[in-house]
Amino acid sequence: WFEELRAFHGRGGALFGTCAGVILLAREVANPPQPSLGLLDAAVERNAFGRQVDSFEARLSAPELGGAVEAVFIRAPRFRSLGPDVDVLARLGDEPALVRQGRILAGTFHPELTADDTIHRYFVQMTAEHR
Repeated sequence: WFEELRAFHGRGGALFGTCAGVILLAREVANPPQPSLGLLDAAVERNAFGRQVDSFEARLSAPELGGAVEAVFIRAPRFRSLGPDVDVLARLGDEPALVRQGRILAGTFHPELTADDTIHRYFVQMTAEHR
């Protein structure tokens, strides 16, 4: 299904990856290395915040989205490097947690586990921009 997702994106489709979805979208994956789509110019590290017991909730600084957003991190990956065309939309402290590159939105957390729909509304708006 990797080729189908690449083809969908190649035809103009927008993609939104959360947590493990970031791992699948990234150009490079560590801890351990694994195949990925390579559509997002980012290197990520799997389970970089720790094990399941280390899961946590946080408010992210998200000026691009109007202030702050709620996030749930569960065995979450971390962005280790970002390419020059990747924009950071939200941060956990100084660390990127939500990024955008063209028609790709990627967050290292689970926005769907909060009552805050800011990020989902942003993705819907983003898809409309590229129609």
